Amino acid sequence: GSEFEREIRTLATYQLLGGYEDGTFRPERAVARAEFVKMILDATHLTPGCETVNWMKENATTRDSFGWPTSYQPSLNDMDTHWLTTQGWTEAALYSGLVVPSDYNNGNFQPQKPIARYEIALMVTRALGQVYEAKAAEDLNIDLPFTDSDTTLSWMKGYIRVASEAGVVKGYPDGSFQPNEASTRAEAVVMVQRMLDE
Repeated sequence: GSEFEREIRTLATYQLLGGYEDGTFRPERAVARAEFVKMILDATHLTPGCETVNWMKENATTRDSFGWPTSYQPSLNDMDTHWLTTQGWTEAALYSGLVVPSDYNNGNFQPQKPIARYEIALMVTRALGQVYEAKAAEDLNIDLPFTDSDTTLSWMKGYIRVASEAGVVKGYPDGSFQPNEASTRAEAVVMVQRMLDE
């Protein structure tokens, strides 16, 4: 590729994130959950109404209390009027498995909440199709190569491990990961970019 390939790709990713009405990008502002979900779906071409999402929706099954397959209709309680839903992104996120309702208290997604770094690791791992690897790492109770590994919740560790081994999420200069820290828009763009490089 040309020497400008990465810059062009990064600009394309900035396009994914979009600016604000006033034309600014505000790279230092925290990225909201809804924004990040749209970014990652857009980057992986799971756009509203696309063939893949429609197929996933038609073929979505789960098991009922007797163990029989039944159609799966995931939903979140607080998203009905949100732009993510009215534009079709919520459906894409739910049926692709990027967002799992049981991850959120009482199925409330709180779309405006700044997305935490562990959530980015979780969604990136799902987008890379490596949930199984994350669960395996959790079962082995493997420590993370970060200074705050002992204070990181065990279920998060597998996802952080997968996403950091893929080179998508990285620690801070002081050696910590800080899973609960919010991520800036600029950081989020870089992470989605690295995920695409994977």
